[in-house]
Amino acid sequence: MQRAGRAGRDGPGKCYRLYSIDSFQKLQPSSVPEVLRSNLATVLLEMLALGLRRPRKLKLMQQPDMDSLAAAEHELLGLGAAILDGKELRLTPIGQILCKFPLTPDQARVLMISNELSCLEEALTVIAAMSCETVFDQETRGGAEDIEQARARFSASGGDHLTILNIVQAFKQQRRVSSSHLKVLHRIC
Repeated sequence: MQRAGRAGRDGPGKCYRLYSIDSFQKLQPSSVPEVLRSNLATVLLEMLALGLRRPRKLKLMQQPDMDSLAAAEHELLGLGAAILDGKELRLTPIGQILCKFPLTPDQARVLMISNELSCLEEALTVIAAMSCETVFDQETRGGAEDIEQARARFSASGGDHLTILNIVQAFKQQRRVSSSHLKVLHRIC
């Protein structure tokens, strides 16, 4: 078997699609270009790292929305990742460090600051959890009512990030107390 893009190219082939005809007909003819679907602050930071100083002047096949580009510039300036030197954007030493992280610039900056404030582990936990769709698993244990009870148990008035931190810390605490009892851990999760 070959991928759809390969089937029939080198010889006879078949393509088996693992979705309905309805789903297929709703698909776009091609994917949206990365510059139009990515966090522009991340793209802009990468452009600055490559030495491009005037991103608005760059001629791209797919031009991003200028308001989105302005917002990305504003974000990088606010994070201290870039400075405006006349009409050119320049990467700062902070920006050079942010480029090394496989994260959005704001997430990378949070890690830098949390390291200075001695709360790096907590920041790493929250950022890692943000990459998950949800920590509440509706499929396995108990359903919607149990999920709402768990949300209420771990909920923090400071917002979702602190709620996530509460959940992970409770899990770690329970693991320390009863590492040999996995069923107990499943009740927390």
